[in-house]
Amino acid sequence: MIASRRQRELALVMAALRGYAVRPAALREPSNRASRPEGLLEPSGPTERELRSAAARLSPPTEILMSFKVRHALQQTAAEWSGDGLESGGFLFGRIRPDCFGKTRVEILEFSPPRRADTRKAGWMRSSLIDIVKALNGELSQWALVGDWHTHLGDKASLEPSSEDIDAWGGRADHVSWKLGRPPGYIGLIVAGTGRSAYGLRLQPWFVPPLRYDILPEDREPKPIAIREVD
Repeated sequence: MIASRRQRELALVMAALRGYAVRPAALREPSNRASRPEGLLEPSGPTERELRSAAARLSPPTEILMSFKVRHALQQTAAEWSGDGLESGGFLFGRIRPDCFGKTRVEILEFSPPRRADTRKAGWMRSSLIDIVKALNGELSQWALVGDWHTHLGDKASLEPSSEDIDAWGGRADHVSWKLGRPPGYIGLIVAGTGRSAYGLRLQPWFVPPLRYDILPEDREPKPIAIREVD
């Protein structure tokens, strides 16, 4: 029996919480393998050409657009929550702006701050369950969910995502692309620094493809994207 839409949403949300999105066997479409006549070969997997074509559809945005007001507010929020030395984060909301030349820009217009209910540790954090569900279902902002942000703290804090970051982003990208029916992908923004000053925090966005997408291994890696300040 094919699962209801609500069951599918719940399964993908829970998979995103675990950091990956694998559709449970009970929710997969019924297979027609049993009815295949004997003697016929099973269809092969996607060819390299097909994977290259999929990767082209996953081309990262050319840049991230963010106003000084939004950027400074995010840096200030991150600094205020960094005093205890624990990671913090939230979600990013905005709009996707394709142009007539086939390029795409993501404009970040709003972000959600950390919550007291978040799980925060040194070197790791996770937003509260209720906020994750609300963000994935479009209930935290009037704008579309385009990604999330979190801090990496320390004098030598890295702007590179950890494997845990990549898994979590990929799982959420699965849900966003499936639920919203838009070109798949997710923006993970790392805010790195000591947190002693908002202006001392560095920002680096990354484009992450969904985990379930059939693409070549080299196209699976997150891609850094530049930020351009707009009025």
